[in-house]
Amino acid sequence: MTKEEILREETRSLRDLNFRMVQWGVSVLVALQTGLFFVRKEIISNLIDREVTPGEAKRVAVESLVHSGKLAKGGVLSLKTYLVGTTFLLAVACIFIALTLYVSTRHRFYRDELKGCKEALVGSPEPYTPIRWILMGMFFFFPLFDLVARCFLRHF
Repeated sequence: MTKEEILREETRSLRDLNFRMVQWGVSVLVALQTGLFFVRKEIISNLIDREVTPGEAKRVAVESLVHSGKLAKGGVLSLKTYLVGTTFLLAVACIFIALTLYVSTRHRFYRDELKGCKEALVGSPEPYTPIRWILMGMFFFFPLFDLVARCFLRHF
């Protein structure tokens, strides 16, 4: 194999790895977001069930939990408890961003090496840089959506 063939194969495999990394990152974040929804719903249900005494309405139990600070108005988790899940989503998003940036940096290195190869008969197109930032921002969409849902969608 010539140097050009090796570099082309390396850039091809790193580009493929980068796309798979983005796919997995989005899939994992969607799964975590879905899981957080059900975990939060279950926490609220368990808090209410523990607070309800025989003969007492659930409304009274919710008011008691809101008064004690365990639930916010409207029967949603307090912001402090809610942010634990959001922080976890953000940490996972940052991990996928770091991995994607690492792979894309290696891809750019090999692509630049390929440009310097005298044997190269066919050049490669210049990358569209805003796409990289859109892909990175896509990972931050999930924690951001989680915060927006808490602030504006009262029963999420």
